[in-house]
Formats: sequence, C-alpha cells, structure tokens
Amino acid sequence: MSNKKQNNKIAYLFLSPALILFLLFNVIPIIYSFYLSTIKWDGFSANKKFVGIKNYINIFKNPEFYKSLYITIIYTILVTIGSIIIGMILASLLNKDVKGKTIFRTAYFIPVVTATAAAGVVWKYMLDPSQGIVNKFLNHMQLPSIPWLTHPFWVIISISLVGIWKRIGFNMIIYLSAMQSIPNSLYESADIDGATKFGKFKYVSVPLLRPTTLLLIIMSFIDSFQVFDQVYIMTNGGPMGASDVLGLYMYREGFSVGNVGYASAVGWVIFIFIFLATIIQFKISNKGGELQ
Repeated sequence: MSNKKQNNKIAYLFLSPALILFLLFNVIPIIYSFYLSTIKWDGFSANKKFVGIKNYINIFKNPEFYKSLYITIIYTILVTIGSIIIGMILASLLNKDVKGKTIFRTAYFIPVVTATAAAGVVWKYMLDPSQGIVNKFLNHMQLPSIPWLTHPFWVIISISLVGIWKRIGFNMIIYLSAMQSIPNSLYESADIDGATKFGKFKYVSVPLLRPTTLLLIIMSFIDSFQVFDQVYIMTNGGPMGASDVLGLYMYREGFSVGNVGYASAVGWVIFIFIFLATIIQFKISNKGGELQ
C-alpha cells in the first residue's frame, strides 16, 4: 500500500502542470463565464449589477436571437448533410485502386488544415459578385452572375458551401479508415449475388458505416453550430442580417454593444443546445442499435 501511495504521489506530481493549465484555461473561464451571464456589465466599468436569470429571459424575448438561431440551424443542416454525403462518396472512390489516390487524398484534406480566416478572405474575393472568379467563370460558360454575398438567399448558400469545403476532407479520411476495416468477404458475397457497384455501396458500405456516420454528424453539428470567424470575415452578418449566425450575434452583443453579461448568457444557451442535440443523437443511435 505504501508503494501504491508513493506511486500515486509521483503520478500527481507529473500531472500537476497539465492539471494547473487545464484549471487556468478551461475550468476557471467556464465558471467565470457563467458568473458573467448572471450580471449586467459593459466589460469596462467597475459597476457590475447582479441580475440572476434575467439575461436568459431577455434572450428568449429577443426576436434577433431567434433569427440568428434559425440561420445557424439552416447552416448546420446544410454543412452537415453536404459534408457527410460528399465525404462518403469521395472516400468510396479513393478506397479503390485509383492512380494518384495519395495526391487526391492530400488535396481534399488541405482545406481542413487551412486557417479559416485565410480561407474566408480567399472565398470572399472568389465569390465577389462583380470581380469574383466564380462569376467570371459562370459568365464564360454563358451563365448569369450570382449575387453570392449580397443576396439574402444566396449568402447562406455561399457560407454553407465554404463550410462544406472545409469539412469534407476530414469526413473523407474518417470514412476511408472505416471502409478499410470492412471485410472484403462481404463485397465478394454481394458479387456472387449479382449486386452492382451502387448496390454494394448502398447495401453493404452505408449500413456498416452507420456508427461512423453518427460520429461525424455529431462532430459536424457541434462544429457548425459554433461557426463565427468564417462568417465574420466573409459577410459580417450581412446582407441585412441574412448570415447573422449565433456566434456572430454573441460577439456583437459582447464587444460591439457592450453587453457582456447578455453575450455570456447567449454562449451558455448555445452550449445547452449543442449538449441536448448531442444527447438526442446518441439516444437515436442507441435505439437504432437495439433494433439491429
């Protein structure tokens, strides 16, 4: 027992730097942000007025919050569905003996490691309605220009396309890893039964990739629901607030309006939405597993 206690002390000694950093940069900021959500404060003055849950009540009374929530949900759905479908298709194609598949895998994964701020600037210029290369290409193909970033309908499509572009590489790699663990005997059995390539993909690959798909849906939902920097750089919430996602709404309330307590409450509401959605997705997954 004495040796065990001694080993535990040594282990805690080596873990202490990481634990201290975790407390300083994770636990304490979380606790402090919850405290901020219960006060009325502009972020600079010494006057801090405790208001309890009033900030949370005001959130659900504010129509701007519901508008931002709606936009965020639309963005999340588009990015999640688009990146899942395209990522799975690309993984299926690159799982075969394709010439130069390593180059293709690298090329598709580059957007994942590209800085979001840099990517946002590049896409902003590419999608510029008058001088952007995308519209110039459309004009070259005898197609009309599209107001990508200046029309309320097209702007959500634009930021979602960039979100999909950023995420498909990650989904592709995860799917590729999962596909390589599927036994070849299942595909051989499908060949004997006369299944086509699409049939093998639909009835063999897709069902066996269900746990991976659920994982990627949850990860994509969490990531997309917190989108900020990409939208801030590309549109700053415009035009007419059509791309004003929750992250941007929270930032504006905290740093532009100077309502730090309210912004902190918005952050906690975002966390609650993500937490509840994740639990629901896990519940659905567990029920599906029981049915199987």
